[in-house]
Amino acid sequence: MKVLVLVDDLLFRSRIEAHLKRLEAPYAVASPCSAGEALVREKPTHVVVNLAEANTDALAALKTSDARVLGFGPHVDRERFLGARQAGAQVVANSMLEHRLEPWLARGEK
Repeated sequence: MKVLVLVDDLLFRSRIEAHLKRLEAPYAVASPCSAGEALVREKPTHVVVNLAEANTDALAALKTSDARVLGFGPHVDRERFLGARQAGAQVVANSMLEHRLEPWLARGEK
């Protein structure tokens, strides 16, 4: 397993990294704006992406990836949630990210 964290927001990124370190999961961090390059370079099995920071190019790159994708964002941003789901991502509200991250990684939820 290798996780690519596509998050610029330091608060969310530090929380995600704390979970990954506790799980001893290898990971890399990149900006959502450079998702395409990071996916090619890192070849992750799992991707966690902040949908509030991801543009349409990032979602298009995720759609072509074989990695499992967990997107998170504000629950009121239905358009981004829909776009992420159409790209094959599982989507959760910001408030649920920390509750869903480890089970998603552990069970391989898509």
